[in-house]
Amino acid sequence: MAQHTYYLANNSTEPLTLSWGFNWKNLKVSYLGELLGEIVTKKELVEGREFQLPDNRVVSVKLKGSMMPQLEVLLNNEPVNGSATDPEAVIAQIFKLSMILGGLNFMLGIFAYLQPTEFLTRLGMGLETVFTGLLIMALAYGIKKRSMAALIASIAFWVLDYAASIFFAMQDSGTTNPSAGFFMRMVIVYSLYRGIAALKKLKQQAQPEIQVA
Repeated sequence: MAQHTYYLANNSTEPLTLSWGFNWKNLKVSYLGELLGEIVTKKELVEGREFQLPDNRVVSVKLKGSMMPQLEVLLNNEPVNGSATDPEAVIAQIFKLSMILGGLNFMLGIFAYLQPTEFLTRLGMGLETVFTGLLIMALAYGIKKRSMAALIASIAFWVLDYAASIFFAMQDSGTTNPSAGFFMRMVIVYSLYRGIAALKKLKQQAQPEIQVA
């Protein structure tokens, strides 16, 4: 059974725990260790349910997304800190993902340059992969600094990278079939795409409220 605990308003004394079984069934919502309610089926979870806290605040739980389902957890219609739709959590996840991908490219590029093998050569690894890794990590840093330009550039990089791999595969039959990495790139692009809405939300929150006289 999967389980995740959130802390409402970043307060460690207000734990909200969600636990669920296979295929999102029998999801239980607990607050301060007390069961608030249960969502039995995935269909009900997709429709969404609301649970009222003792102080009349309302927790909403809903399963969103078809390709990569994620739990939307709201407190009075605002994302709970650390939840899947919390904009800060989304950007933090994108930063970590990009740093891992950049670091992996960098290390494989170094290894392929120092100890070239046929397998790594077929994958296109080499000195250029080192610079690719550095580029990905530089864009990741920009995303962490909430740069929309860095986020868009990162999305464009992965799309163009896949297009280039298809092109070179057509020119050289000795290269690895690019279709093998299609799903992985789809996941990466989708994860990055989620960051656009998250960055817009964060920028809106950062804008000072204009007082109307």
